[in-house]
Amino acid sequence: MLGPTVTARSNFGALERGALILALLFLFLPPLSSATLAPLALHQIHTANANDEVVVDLSGYNFDSHDTTTAIIVSLPREGRLYQVSQIYNSHGYEPKLGTLITENDLPCQVMGRSSRVVYQAPTRKNAPGRWDIFEYTVSDRFGTSKPGTVTYVDESKIVVASDFQRDTDGWTTIGNKRNVVTYDDTSMGIMNRYIYSKDDSINVDEDGNDQNLWRFSLPDKFTGWHGIIYGGALEFSLSSFSGDFSSEKLNKGGNLNLVEISCSRCAFNKGITIGFPLKALPNGFSG
Repeated sequence: MLGPTVTARSNFGALERGALILALLFLFLPPLSSATLAPLALHQIHTANANDEVVVDLSGYNFDSHDTTTAIIVSLPREGRLYQVSQIYNSHGYEPKLGTLITENDLPCQVMGRSSRVVYQAPTRKNAPGRWDIFEYTVSDRFGTSKPGTVTYVDESKIVVASDFQRDTDGWTTIGNKRNVVTYDDTSMGIMNRYIYSKDDSINVDEDGNDQNLWRFSLPDKFTGWHGIIYGGALEFSLSSFSGDFSSEKLNKGGNLNLVEISCSRCAFNKGITIGFPLKALPNGFSG
């Protein structure tokens, strides 16, 4: 049960002439400078409580310190609201902060505040665990426009995405065992308080005593996609069992299994990678 909370060949003469032409090109072409690169829209994460008004700088990173950037809002937060800074706050830093509300009809919307500042107003309450909101923006200068940067807002817990199983299974499924289902339970048992569980509906033990029909929980869509802002953070969960013998000699494949696997299809230049946390890495093993 699971509880709260990815050869050409050339002769020597041709090579000499080629070298001469290449050298001339280097004489007349200027070296590549970082100052000629488009700016970067930096990914950001900010903390907000209910109804907070958070000012955020969207000027990005400019490789040319003498150049200025223009910020453009390309998507809006779903729950909170985004505003231009007021004239008095922009000029003198006095309240009120909120200026003109930015709406869908305004997109793409240029940020007018000094240092490309906008104000995010958090909702009055959060309807689900995890982040408050995200929105995207780009920055540009005379050399080009950046790829979109993402601004993420979280509460004091710093949790970006979560399932707390307060009402239902939250979209969790299983893979590897086609006939088992995920069941929601709103009671308490041991360390679990409102949780989901599943069980083996197909057991296929080979001659070595290993079950060939292993299954695992699969996270819902909200855990997939871009979560780069979590880099350096942690994945936390509670896992338990109703019953069973989890001694080392009884474990499938001698315990040489991953407790968690995270797959990224676009990592390693789209070749894909899978990061695993081995069951044997648990300090005291798994006892159920």
